[in-house]
Amino acid sequence: MTEYNLILENVNVTLDSFDLQDISIQIPKGQIVGFVGENGAGKTTTIKTILNLLTPVSGEIKIFGSHNLDQKPAIKEKIGVILDDSFFDENFKIYQIEKVMQHAYKNWDRAYFSELLKSHDIDKNKTFKECSKGMQAKLKIFLALAHHPQLLLLDEPTTGLDPVSRQEILDIFRDFMDDEKSILFSSHITSDLDKIADQIILIHKGAIQFIEDQSTLDENYALLKITPEIYAELNNFEFLAVLEQSHSVTCLTTQKELFRREFPEFEMTTPTIEDILLLFKKGVH
Repeated sequence: MTEYNLILENVNVTLDSFDLQDISIQIPKGQIVGFVGENGAGKTTTIKTILNLLTPVSGEIKIFGSHNLDQKPAIKEKIGVILDDSFFDENFKIYQIEKVMQHAYKNWDRAYFSELLKSHDIDKNKTFKECSKGMQAKLKIFLALAHHPQLLLLDEPTTGLDPVSRQEILDIFRDFMDDEKSILFSSHITSDLDKIADQIILIHKGAIQFIEDQSTLDENYALLKITPEIYAELNNFEFLAVLEQSHSVTCLTTQKELFRREFPEFEMTTPTIEDILLLFKKGVH
């Protein structure tokens, strides 16, 4: 039986110019879940709602089986967070930030934090402001990891990093994982999620459009690139998303083997997460 570190059921949030609509997701133990969508789709709003920084008008959120409104210190101790905006004074030196975090978390691991800084050439005596954008991104990640959380909530954690540094961070996330831990990984760098995610959730205009295991995407999903004339003849088939252009039509299907068998002449590829995101953003679904 699957166990979950995080469950959202029919969560609705109303803001001045944006709504989250009936958000229902489950983050299993032992999995990294990619959370994708264009800017303004609702990824950050969802994470802030999980953390009680925004209040839903309806629905339920459970973390480790407890309601999120009842987040006792023992529960908060098991959550690591990276948000896009910093939560500390940028004039603080890194060793000063560490002292604040030590008071916030009983399980703060000074040796592990120092090891992470040393392996990435980050000087504790620098202020946050003096660090490069890439160093700042790494520091946020290390601050989220150093108390050994069970659930990581990551909002664009690899933004600002070069490809080599991003790969190093993905390796750290892989090393972090075990059968009890989970990561909700919000990112617009979909190639990172292609490498690391076990499951993908796509949000568009405040509503969940798509939830699927990465293995199922690889096995069953396909992109068809066909002419408008051929597309018109396929009206008996249902597609998840369709993007019509002047001389071609791109279709997303979950019936890869059927189309491979019945229409071997079609141009067919396995979609990346970016392909799916673009189809849901620009196409009809």
